[in-house]
Amino acid sequence: MSHEMQELADGVAFWHGRRWPAGFHNSKYVKWAKQNPNGDFTLNWWHQFLPILRVWKATRPFSSAELAPRFTKSAAALSSAWQVVCVREHVRPGVGRSA
Repeated sequence: MSHEMQELADGVAFWHGRRWPAGFHNSKYVKWAKQNPNGDFTLNWWHQFLPILRVWKATRPFSSAELAPRFTKSAAALSSAWQVVCVREHVRPGVGRSA
């Protein structure tokens, strides 16, 4: 397992180990999952999603021009992570869902 995948798995395990309420952006996550249920992280998807990240200031301190090549390089790993975590979540609900 890559370092990035291990960090993702550790984060999900940490979340599952807590009894936290549903996330503030829970409805957004559900909406985005429905828009991209198979984790098809294409450059077209990125160009549509980047403005959302910018509004949240989630991209600081990087510019959009700096992030695009990083996304392109990581898109396959992101899709793999989606399959590992999000597809499994359909079987075992957890992160971002109400109990």
